[in-house]
Amino acid sequence: MRRWLAGSLLTVVWLAVMVVAATAEFSVSPLNLILEISAGQRETKLLSVTNTGRETLEATVSLFDWFRSPDGSLQILPAGSLAESCANWIVFSPSSMILEPGERAGVQMELSVPEDVTADHWSMLMIEEQPVLTESAEPAGMGASVQIVVAYAVKILQQDPSTHLQSAQINDVSVLSEFPLAFSITYENTGTAHLQTEGTLEIRDIEGETVRQFSLERFPTLPGEVRHLEIQDDEEGEPLPDGSYYVIVVIDFGGDVLIQGGRPFEIPLP
Repeated sequence: MRRWLAGSLLTVVWLAVMVVAATAEFSVSPLNLILEISAGQRETKLLSVTNTGRETLEATVSLFDWFRSPDGSLQILPAGSLAESCANWIVFSPSSMILEPGERAGVQMELSVPEDVTADHWSMLMIEEQPVLTESAEPAGMGASVQIVVAYAVKILQQDPSTHLQSAQINDVSVLSEFPLAFSITYENTGTAHLQTEGTLEIRDIEGETVRQFSLERFPTLPGEVRHLEIQDDEEGEPLPDGSYYVIVVIDFGGDVLIQGGRPFEIPLP
């Protein structure tokens, strides 16, 4: 079972109670590395780290795993925590750097896929600012300030084109409220490949006519990932008249077929 650890999408900000120090400004590019390589192959990528501030920057580079919780938020895990981790296949250099204002440096990352593996794997490089602490001007015990430390989470995804199995399913569709109309969809990536998914949700009356329609914005999922999506009617107007309806969800996950799920419901809700 996976353990969820709090994180944020792409850029992670940690707060720690300590003496205030100047925080450097920097950028990292790219923030996503996709390597389409199969078992026995290797590939090298280069990250660019730039000091965009006015202070000298010290930064460190380290490996982690990552996943998404059902609400879509990024979860950061120790390297090697996941069965699908590729952290042990990664070599990177340097592990730390000091950059003067305006200076740019590269981080080289090489991923070598073992001979006996299949499916997609993933990990993360975290590039974290290391603040230089200064003496506090306040008397001891009089309170401390908040130090904000910025880190960029660079997602690494190894995709195996030879074993790229796209598969997904809708586990549940439920009605949350009748006014405003709100629905919940539970969706699962059941394949071995990273998916980009989109779709529609329709409400049809007893005669089969579509009375409301919503779009599901494009979202990614990793193999084994479950997502809970909530759709709410933002339109101003009258609620649906009392009667019998059917909600239908159609999802395109990039495979050869579309998947569909739904359920009947009554207005007013029981």
